[in-house]
Amino acid sequence: MTVSAGGNVGIGTGTATPTEGKLMVVGKTALKAASTGEVALRIQRSSSTGRSQYTLETESGSEIWRCGMTGAGSTDYGFFDGVQNAITIKYRDDILFTPGGNVGIGTTSPNYKLDIYSNENVPLRIHRPN
Repeated sequence: MTVSAGGNVGIGTGTATPTEGKLMVVGKTALKAASTGEVALRIQRSSSTGRSQYTLETESGSEIWRCGMTGAGSTDYGFFDGVQNAITIKYRDDILFTPGGNVGIGTTSPNYKLDIYSNENVPLRIHRPN
């Protein structure tokens, strides 16, 4: 473990100066809540106009997905694919699939609000038990 003069901490980094942020861990990392109901990881925005996000990146550091609050001060949660919001979940409201708002099952190009493509005789079943 290393601690830089600026207060950054590196674990398993192989360098005396971790530069990726306040905490950089190289290697398998586990977070586990100590008890039921306890939060193991919290990502908190710094102000009501900020946003809380995390990224999933390639081995070279290129962002593939960014997940978290969709904008400054927003309470909506989104998955951003590097070009646009792929899915946005509205806080206590609705689920939106963007862009265009269409949802596809079995198709990559839905033309309707709900577009289901299937080779089955009955591609959709809505059932209410007795």
